[in-house]
Amino acid sequence: MARDDYGGVLQESEEMQADGGYFGCTSEELQTLMKSKGEGAGKELKEKFGVIEKLCEALKTSVTQGLDPSNVFDMKRRKQHFGSNEIELKKPRNFFSFVYEAIKDQTLIILTIAAFVSIVLAIYESIYSAKKNNVNAYEDSESGLIEGLGISVAVVIIVLVTAGINYNKEKQFNGLQKKLNEQVKCFVLRAGRTTEISAFDILVGDICIIKIGDVIPADGMIVRSVDLLVDESCHTGESDEVHKDSEHDSILYSGTHVIEGSAHMLALAVGEHSQKGAIYSLLGVTYDSINKSEQKKSILHSKLCTVTNCITIGGTVIALLTFAILLIRYCIQNFLVLHKEWSIDHFQNIINFLIIGITILVVAIPEGLPLAVIMALAFSIKKMMRDNNLVRHLDSCETMGSATIICSDKTGTLTTNKMTVGYCFVADKPGAPEDVVVELKDELKELIARSVAFNLGATSQVTEDGFSQTGNKTECALLGFIKLLGCNDAQLIKNGSEASVIKAYSFNSQRKWMGTVVTAASFRGIQEGAHDRNRNEATLVVKGAAEIVFNCCSHIMNENGVPEVLTDLKKSEIVEKNLNKMAENGLRTICLAYKEFTNLPESWNWNEEEKVMNNLTCLALVGIEDPVRPEMALVNFTVQSFKVPNAVAECRRAGIDVIMVTGDHLLTAVYVASKCGLVQDVHEKKDLLSYEKKVKVSESPENTLMVTAAEFNKMVLDKNGNIDQPSFDNVWPRLRVLARATPHDKFMLVSGLMNSRTASQKQIVAVTGDGTNDGPALKKAHVGLCMGISGTEVAKEASDIILLDDNFTSIVRAVVWGRHVHDSIAKFIQFQLTVNLDSPIRGVQMLWVNLLMDTLASLSLAAEEPACDLLKRKPYQSEDSIVSGVMLSKIVGHACYQLAILLLILCFGYRWVGVDAGFSSSSYGRANIHYTFLFNTLVLMTLFNEINCRKIDTSFNVFSGLHRSLLFVIIWTMSFAVQVIIVEFGGSLFSTHPLPPILWAVSLLLGASQLIFGLILTTTLRIVSKIWKKYRTSSKTEYNTMSC
Repeated sequence: MARDDYGGVLQESEEMQADGGYFGCTSEELQTLMKSKGEGAGKELKEKFGVIEKLCEALKTSVTQGLDPSNVFDMKRRKQHFGSNEIELKKPRNFFSFVYEAIKDQTLIILTIAAFVSIVLAIYESIYSAKKNNVNAYEDSESGLIEGLGISVAVVIIVLVTAGINYNKEKQFNGLQKKLNEQVKCFVLRAGRTTEISAFDILVGDICIIKIGDVIPADGMIVRSVDLLVDESCHTGESDEVHKDSEHDSILYSGTHVIEGSAHMLALAVGEHSQKGAIYSLLGVTYDSINKSEQKKSILHSKLCTVTNCITIGGTVIALLTFAILLIRYCIQNFLVLHKEWSIDHFQNIINFLIIGITILVVAIPEGLPLAVIMALAFSIKKMMRDNNLVRHLDSCETMGSATIICSDKTGTLTTNKMTVGYCFVADKPGAPEDVVVELKDELKELIARSVAFNLGATSQVTEDGFSQTGNKTECALLGFIKLLGCNDAQLIKNGSEASVIKAYSFNSQRKWMGTVVTAASFRGIQEGAHDRNRNEATLVVKGAAEIVFNCCSHIMNENGVPEVLTDLKKSEIVEKNLNKMAENGLRTICLAYKEFTNLPESWNWNEEEKVMNNLTCLALVGIEDPVRPEMALVNFTVQSFKVPNAVAECRRAGIDVIMVTGDHLLTAVYVASKCGLVQDVHEKKDLLSYEKKVKVSESPENTLMVTAAEFNKMVLDKNGNIDQPSFDNVWPRLRVLARATPHDKFMLVSGLMNSRTASQKQIVAVTGDGTNDGPALKKAHVGLCMGISGTEVAKEASDIILLDDNFTSIVRAVVWGRHVHDSIAKFIQFQLTVNLDSPIRGVQMLWVNLLMDTLASLSLAAEEPACDLLKRKPYQSEDSIVSGVMLSKIVGHACYQLAILLLILCFGYRWVGVDAGFSSSSYGRANIHYTFLFNTLVLMTLFNEINCRKIDTSFNVFSGLHRSLLFVIIWTMSFAVQVIIVEFGGSLFSTHPLPPILWAVSLLLGASQLIFGLILTTTLRIVSKIWKKYRTSSKTEYNTMSC
């Protein structure tokens, strides 16, 4: 027995076990057919089946009807014989593979070596001190052992956390990939109706409807096609695009991409039996594409490596100097002054000096830094998911924080991508469509409706309420226009799909129009028999960019529904008063036209497009509107109702240039740019209009540049078509809108921006995309952002971050979180380097301090919400160190202050409180008030300094935003409570003695003094900064005066 996905039990009869028992062909025959190349497929088809209709009969399907979903028995048997369209994914990597990957980190290797050396030397010293009964040496060895064990614990935690995050990320991506695969939809014919189904539900015998931008879901054979161009590079390895049709090369392979055109395809191999499945079974389904970008070091990773190396080198130098000084001093005193003989005790003392040096090196290494990075990334990525940003590559999260340029699409990103006809010009009547249509005659309405219905993609659909649009958005707007005309759109669309098509011209980026030639009788709605189809009489219906189609028109329909001659004067008047008006108001201008052909000669060639596309009759000019997005979004992390202009303004204030790259008309793009805040004043718009009329635009830097891709290329490309970088760098800072741009133009723009070095600054480029052809630009950019709703599978695969809501404001939030990651790590570095010094405290106490300054500090600082002012400053430059001058001043200042206080307490504190010194013979080795007071003061100063480290600039208010950082407050409070418990109840375990209230008060006062000292230090830094800026300005002015 075998159970199917429908819940029933399949009876495995002998008839069902044989492929040919129910179907008229076997799996082997289909596989032989699918292996055919080029015209060989046609020959193979003719030899075995004759025509494709016969093959459909053998598979019990129909070219016009497809499969019948109501025949459950047929669907079950079909799935059992030929399989489903699912490919079982490779099992995800196990947890231990990620552990091994994490251990290979350079910093962790250094930490592991340091921990091993520290433990070995500590054990050696403890053994030697036990023999000599040396209490002091034993205490030193205990501290070394605890330090080594502490580092080991830190390494284990870091490895486990890193491996856990990556393991969960892989599981999340696997689950998401499966979810995305399930959400991949395709259109098929089921019972004669166009139906949208999951790509997993395609069965052999389905008639699949494929169009431009689609990834072909199964292997199959073309039934009919229109200008079909397929990229088979993922299958053949050849970069050339392949023309496909039913006569010459009719085989289509799953996983290949439709570049142009459309087709109906008979599915012949699905799932593991398809070419894609065969390749996967040989190679395994891997996720190298997901992980490969993470192998590249990100900007932040490079900065952290630099910091770690500098600290390690500095610690090594100091350790060597300390060892050398101690050794030279010891040798001079014992061998030159006292003239002692060499003995084993001298060797042990030298070993002790070496241990001191290694201890300095071990303490200097920032073992908590990798943990801080992981926690900051994990926290931010989780929050970014909430903000509709799915991070596919970890490095892209923080790279967005350094972004200086965002190249954004217009449609669907800055706008809603819900198209409607907002203006029309029909029969000399301009205005809103609902006002114009009431004055039109029924015959003209019917003619306009037919021109749309007979020239429609198979997948374009609009619900009755018009809220949901499926397929081409422009066509959906025109379908809405048909509803407004009051025509029976469902019946017209049915008639259009059943019409006798002579020739179809698909839309592409070069043609910019779409046309269909049908027999004249079918266009008029006359029922035809096969013998009645007169191809000497035909009707062409066209829709496309108004500036192209309208120029091909020689006639225009008047109010009586009669074509009249369209003179050049009238054409210019219509363009000026209507087309330009629509374009200037952000409407996409479309011209609907038709042409009747009679008495066509036998030699007539429909491929001669220039002859076909002249003397058209204009039916209507429509302006399709795509409003700028209005929605709820986070601005400065307070919920406000706003439109995209707020987000663009935030980018401008954050020092990020936004460039709109669109395939739309220039005037339309400028209008949307003005609504979005990319164009700020009328002066800029006038420059654009003068440019459109070929009037020279001023070359002054303050002018904003808004041009077509063709004009931009003339400015920046050399004679060989390559980017002239000096010219490019001179032009791009003024660029705001690039219209009529192809995917290749976008790729060229991104390449030029990434190679730009204006003002000696490297540009960090983020680019949005949704189409198959956007893949190269998405991969090329530092951060590729793909639309999660409208993006194709190819674009998603090439991206670093997926915008789940296709919203520009989500990009702004990604910038915020990227900068937050940078700041969180910088805060931790500032905190850890301040307290990263050797202290006269016990080993277990040192373990608590390490836990406090590593794990708890990294968790609390990483878990803070982003500051409100993150978008009020310029991006961090990729060449800048993560430790700024202000941070370095704060680190040195607070470290010196803490060291001074601790030394005073160590040397004189016991006198102030009237107790024995901790290092006296009577107190050493036991818990005493002096050392407990010292330990308590160190921890409290560390805790209060953690509040200071919330700010890495010269901000005075270190408490700002603390009410939104609940986790920071909780961890800080818990750390303080644990410190109280350790001091009062730690006893011999922590070598502490309960402190009297007066010493608690003094410790608290000294700890809180960190806040006062921080205020003084910040004020000093501000004064010094102002003096320095004033000095630099005056020096520059003096230099310029001397130069003149």
